[in-house]
Amino acid sequence: MRVKVPCVTCANVTDPKKYQLKLFDGELDDVGYVHVSCDKGHQSIVVYDSRRYEVLLQSASSALLEGYANEAISTFSTALERCYEFYIRVVLRSRRIAPEQIEKSWKEVAAQSERQFGAFHFLRLLEHGEPLKLNPNIAKTRNSVVHRGKIATTDDASKFGELVYTRIKDIEDSLNKNENDMEAEQKHEVASQKQQVPEGVEYVVLKAFSVKVDPATNEVVGFPDTFQEYLASVQRGKETGWSA
Repeated sequence: MRVKVPCVTCANVTDPKKYQLKLFDGELDDVGYVHVSCDKGHQSIVVYDSRRYEVLLQSASSALLEGYANEAISTFSTALERCYEFYIRVVLRSRRIAPEQIEKSWKEVAAQSERQFGAFHFLRLLEHGEPLKLNPNIAKTRNSVVHRGKIATTDDASKFGELVYTRIKDIEDSLNKNENDMEAEQKHEVASQKQQVPEGVEYVVLKAFSVKVDPATNEVVGFPDTFQEYLASVQRGKETGWSA
């Protein structure tokens, strides 16, 4: 996924009055780095502080906005799977399971999405006393596109994105009782990213998030509550250069 970010070296000028914000195009890699090469020849890294499912949700929404319906549906589905993973990791952390033990266990199911969903489903039941109500259209749409090669329309992708976004919001809301552990898991992920930055390379951590804007005043009025508000946020990001 391509995003626009500032040059870290230029941003670290001694006199902030001499700094003018300028964004450069970069590609987000699997570690969560955006490698920046500015017009002055500086090489730096922006560590993208966003959960994997959030990045995939943004990528899927961009594909939808550009008219790539099948690609959007496939990536929306993957975003949901990674949201299940994030939930599992946070809940296990809340149960005081050591991160290294979580990693060992995850390796056993890393390539098996059905087992991952099963783990999520029963952990959710254990945490809340009732399962998250499933919408059968999520699996139905995913399977028709991913496994049976259906050529989806943008309307298909938009409806699927709505279902996935609602499911993800429900999962995030259910983690409110684990707020401290959720924050700890986020910090753990960012710390892992920072440890992998090559020695001598300047970097900065950039927190990515989406906002809701009042179209009449162009002022930020909160965070997206609906998929259409989220999609509008991604569209603004594409127009203004900011990633979210």
